[in-house]
Amino acid sequence: MKITYSFAIVGILGAMTLSAPNANALTVLDTFTTIQTVTQTDVGSNVGSVSAPGALGGHRRLVVSESSGDGGDIKARIDVTANKLAYSSEFGNDGNVLVQYDGTAGNVFNPNGLGSINLSNELYLQGLVAGDLINGSLGLRLYSGASNFSSSTINIVGSGSSSVFLPFQINFATLTPTGSGVDLSNVTAIELRFGGSNSFDGGLRLLQFNNVPEPGNVAFAITGGMTTLGMIARRRRNRK
Repeated sequence: MKITYSFAIVGILGAMTLSAPNANALTVLDTFTTIQTVTQTDVGSNVGSVSAPGALGGHRRLVVSESSGDGGDIKARIDVTANKLAYSSEFGNDGNVLVQYDGTAGNVFNPNGLGSINLSNELYLQGLVAGDLINGSLGLRLYSGASNFSSSTINIVGSGSSSVFLPFQINFATLTPTGSGVDLSNVTAIELRFGGSNSFDGGLRLLQFNNVPEPGNVAFAITGGMTTLGMIARRRRNRK
């Protein structure tokens, strides 16, 4: 019963919170306004790249990988009607989609392709994330050349539906360096890794770099959720 309540809560909140980009956003990563679909069947990877004016650098590359499963599809697609990246997997498959922003056409990643993007005034990657299960994750990697990059990964709080979106942020303070790490004044490529295990389905929206945290949205979600819970409980008692 409690699980049912929590899914119902976030279902309503997903329609109420963060319906537009943060007004304080300094750098938009992707508005998801260009159609794109990449599908992988069986263990392995498939890649596709498109010109995407709404993406940082003007191009977006999707690398869809299946690490284990029973032969079903793992798919990443850009739904331009909802301005989101939708990720889906079948038959207990494990996998992910690597979303690459390197300003370069074609299917080969260029770790220097963005030239030099200055993110030194930003502190967070923010946006909306959905996940039907709690076994998903979202990773961020910022490059300053091929050998120097910094990475961070957060777990996805499952909302019970791949179409219910809740706010997230990745704090740059949690980035772990490789080599000399990223120079935030000289970001040359950006990668996101999104997916999960056991038929995880989810999505991403409104991706942006910002220097202002989002505590107001979390507080709104909590207070709104309590009100929603009361409404659902009363409704169920009335049915009895």
